[in-house]
Amino acid sequence: FLDQLVIEAKFSEMIDATALTAETFSMWNAANKKIPVEYRWLDPFRLSCATDNLEQGRRYRFTMAEFELLDLAGNPLGDSLTQYPILVIDSDSVGTVSGEVAIELEHRRDDPVMLQLRGVRINQIFDFTPSGNEFSIDLPAGKYILSGYIDSDLDGNRSLGSVMPYRLSETSAVHSDTISVRARFETTAILFKFE
Repeated sequence: FLDQLVIEAKFSEMIDATALTAETFSMWNAANKKIPVEYRWLDPFRLSCATDNLEQGRRYRFTMAEFELLDLAGNPLGDSLTQYPILVIDSDSVGTVSGEVAIELEHRRDDPVMLQLRGVRINQIFDFTPSGNEFSIDLPAGKYILSGYIDSDLDGNRSLGSVMPYRLSETSAVHSDTISVRARFETTAILFKFE
C-alpha cells in the first residue's frame, strides 16, 4: 500500500558512498520513464529511498547497478544491473478480513496476540495485532493462511523456548482452512482459536 511503502537497501558490508553515481540507484515506471527519488544513508549498511511520485495501482521497478557499489576495500557487489519489481496496491482493489481471537488457555487469556496472513500464491506476508479480541485487515484479493502466536514475553517475536534455562515456547496456532479474499468484499466471522 502507498502509505506503507518502505524502500530500503541493506548491505552486509560498509559501502563506499563516494563511489556512487546518479545512476547507481534508479526508479522506473511501467512506461520506462525515470522517476525522481531521494536517497539517504541511514547508516553505512542501509540506504533509504523516498519519492512522492508513486501512484496506487501502478507497477514500478527499482534498479541497482551492482558494479558501482563498492565496499571500503574497493570490491564491487557484483557485475549486474539488478531490478526489483514494486506493485503499489490500489486501495479500491482490496478486500477485508475480520474476525475474533479466542484464547482458551486460562493462564494466557490476557497476553497479547500477534497474527499473520500469508498469501498462498503470492509471496506476501501481512503481520498485524488484533484490537482486543477482534481483528480486521485490508488485503489484496487472493487466498491466505492465517497463523499467530501468543506473545507472552512481549518482545514482538515468537520465542521457541530453551533448554537452559528451561522455558516453553510461546503458544502458536494455524487456522484450519485458507481464507479467500475478494476485492471490495468483506470476509467476516472468522474464529481463530488458541487451545
